[in-house]
Amino acid sequence: MAIDYSFDPEHALVHLQACDPTLGRIIDRVGPFTLEPAVQGFDALVDAIVSQQISVKASIAILRRLTEHVGSLTPTALLAHTPESLREAGLSNQKARYILDLAGKVHRGLLDLALLSQLDDEAIIEQLVQVKGIGRWTAEMYLIFALLRPDVLPVDDLGIRQAVQRAYRLDELPKGPRIRDIAEPWQPYRSVGSWYLWRSLALPGEFFVS
Repeated sequence: MAIDYSFDPEHALVHLQACDPTLGRIIDRVGPFTLEPAVQGFDALVDAIVSQQISVKASIAILRRLTEHVGSLTPTALLAHTPESLREAGLSNQKARYILDLAGKVHRGLLDLALLSQLDDEAIIEQLVQVKGIGRWTAEMYLIFALLRPDVLPVDDLGIRQAVQRAYRLDELPKGPRIRDIAEPWQPYRSVGSWYLWRSLALPGEFFVS
C-alpha cells in the first residue's frame, strides 16, 4: 500500500512554532507557508540539472531555448540530439551529457518516474542518484519542490547552512550534524522548516539581534 505523504501546513506550523522559538519567530515574520508543487517527473529533473550552479534567470532562459531547440522536453526528443547539438541551446557539454543520460535511463525503463513518487524518500534518492549529474542535493530538491515531501532536511545546501548560522547565531558555518541536531524537533516537518530558513535569508539582519 502506498504511503500518504500529504500533510496539513497549518498543523506543521503549529508544531514548528511550539518546538523551536527561533524558527517560530521566523515563521511569524515570513507568514504563511506558500510552497506549491512544481512540475513533477521528467521536466522537473531536466530543470534541476539545467539549474545547477547558475542563476534562476539564466536557467529559465536556457530551458526556453532547449525546448525550442528539441521541440519538447521528452526523452525521445532529447535522445534525437547529440551533446554537441544540445550545446547550441546554451547547455554546457557536461550538462548536455547529464540530460542525455537521464533521458536514456527513462527511455529504457531504468528509471520509472511514474512509480518514483510511491517510494519513500531514501528510496527515491537512491534511484535518482544513479543518473549522472544528479547527486543527493538535487534529489532532495526534487523531493521538496516537486513531490512536496514534508520531512526532508538538505543539510549540504549552502542557503540552509547560512540561514542556520544566522538564525541561531553560530560562530561558524554549521555542518550536517549540527544542523540535524537543531532540526531534530522539527520532525516530521523538516521540509517546512527548511523552506522558512531559505525565506529567512531575505529578512533584515537586525531581525536576528535581540
